[in-house]
Amino acid sequence: MNKTTLPSIFLCLAISGTAAAQKAGNWELSPGKDEMTGEDQSMVYVLGDKMVKGWLRNGPIMLGMYCQEDAFILGAPKVGFRTDETDCNSNGCSNIQNGRIKLDDNAVEDIRYAVLKSNNNLMTILRPADKLVEQFKAANQVKFEVAPFKASDSKQVITFSLSGFTKANAWCESR
Repeated sequence: MNKTTLPSIFLCLAISGTAAAQKAGNWELSPGKDEMTGEDQSMVYVLGDKMVKGWLRNGPIMLGMYCQEDAFILGAPKVGFRTDETDCNSNGCSNIQNGRIKLDDNAVEDIRYAVLKSNNNLMTILRPADKLVEQFKAANQVKFEVAPFKASDSKQVITFSLSGFTKANAWCESR
């Protein structure tokens, strides 16, 4: 298993509810290990407060953090995400979606996501993970504005509980 297939696997497990052996508040703690390399591939995640309304169907959305990576992801395996633009640099090109984030009653901020090219059902949040960790520890909830693939509602706001995030992050750091 490699890191490109890992997000889809965790999304399926998160949606089915079979991946997590433990919980920290609303956050699921999902241990994982690459069978070939033995590398830790654990993750923590929480499901959004409502379904994302897609073009052909609706589906759940997940906010997740890899324990050994500096990355937060949003995943909607049954719906997918729209691409707003393509951003190219010396490392190649990325599909980008522009959105907004709001923590508790704080001001709304612009945010960007890199949309996974292979199937558009996963986005990496383009903000330093250490900054998000500190923001999440200090808040009770986070709202993300996202745009599903070909959806009639061009932008949707999904709320994620941050109850238990500090404990989930400590679990990750202990791995």
